[in-house]
Amino acid sequence: MTDKQQRFNLNQPGKMNRLHQHASKPAEDTAAVVDNKAAVRVAAKFLEDVGWDNIITRQASSGIIRASHGERGDVRVNVRHVTLSFTSVLDFPGSEIEVIGVRAYRWMKPKPRYHLFLNADMTHLAILSRETFPEWSVNHHSHTYRCDVKYLLFCSLSEEQRDAADSSQ
Repeated sequence: MTDKQQRFNLNQPGKMNRLHQHASKPAEDTAAVVDNKAAVRVAAKFLEDVGWDNIITRQASSGIIRASHGERGDVRVNVRHVTLSFTSVLDFPGSEIEVIGVRAYRWMKPKPRYHLFLNADMTHLAILSRETFPEWSVNHHSHTYRCDVKYLLFCSLSEEQRDAADSSQ
């Protein structure tokens, strides 16, 4: 595990899955966002359950969460509900994930510390740390940043966390 991956810690169970037994092509439909408001509610519940507090979801439609986490202070988290079906790196449909548009990321202030991707069924999420930015590449066709899935941390969501999608916050 690299030094960057060791610093990537959200205080939740699960290990970085670094196996590379997946297809070598990028996932085709990662850009398709399903229902970001529900995904933000699920992600906020997940962050609350792993010890984050002061979670603010005012920008739910844009997929932004602001929260506090111990010594890290205020943290910005970007959430996307994608149309992909995955539970781990082993069944991820491709070797890369589309992270965010290049122009959108350049203008974001402050930059998100984490990017959370919820799968189509909202049963699992993949977490990408901003510390992996040097490993990102630019897809010049779609003008987006992409990252190898080996840098994602995969977590399963509890029934209670998934039920947060139905709540009206």
